[in-house]
Amino acid sequence: MADDSQLEYEDEPGGTTAQPAQPAVESESDLPLKEGALFGVGGFLLSYVSVLTLVMGAMAMDGVDADDSAATWEMASWVLLSGLGAGFEEGGEVASITSAPGAGSLAIPSLFVGVIAIVVLIGVGYSLAKYTGAEDSAEAAQASALAVPGWLLLAVVFAFLSEWESEAETTYAIATSDAILFAGVLMPAIFAIAGGLLYAWPDPIEQLMEKIE
Repeated sequence: MADDSQLEYEDEPGGTTAQPAQPAVESESDLPLKEGALFGVGGFLLSYVSVLTLVMGAMAMDGVDADDSAATWEMASWVLLSGLGAGFEEGGEVASITSAPGAGSLAIPSLFVGVIAIVVLIGVGYSLAKYTGAEDSAEAAQASALAVPGWLLLAVVFAFLSEWESEAETTYAIATSDAILFAGVLMPAIFAIAGGLLYAWPDPIEQLMEKIE
């Protein structure tokens, strides 16, 4: 047993009394980044399949059967990305999708593509906010924005892969910069976050009214 002098020594400043170990604190983000990316990828693919079905139906109704034309999946990529604000180019110059050989029947489907993608994006944002259990509009906006990276990735990939060259050696493609800025970031962010805020409703309105008052 330690005597009193030893105990006094260990209690003094600079003594050798062992301090209890502090538990390690893990610094992990509460935001599900991987899940958000998967939601974004899934949302893009759902939009693409819907547009592909629409394009195939439009071309079948018009009886389009051109030998020198892009594949249907490539045209669907053009329609989807242009519907989200990306520009279309013919030989490096701004043009309409219908200027591409065999794409004349795509004028009407392109009018509905923006609506399809917007509805999907709102649904993705809403689902992410619900998945994370967002308790207010700020958390809902942060959660829903996680879908953007996954959507952006596929927007760039499809824009790159859908570039097509005709027999006349004319290149038809989506402008890459537009695919990134508009179809990949701006539009997805706006409508995914709108979906997240819809989940948090009426929190955004309550916050606005508090500021007004």
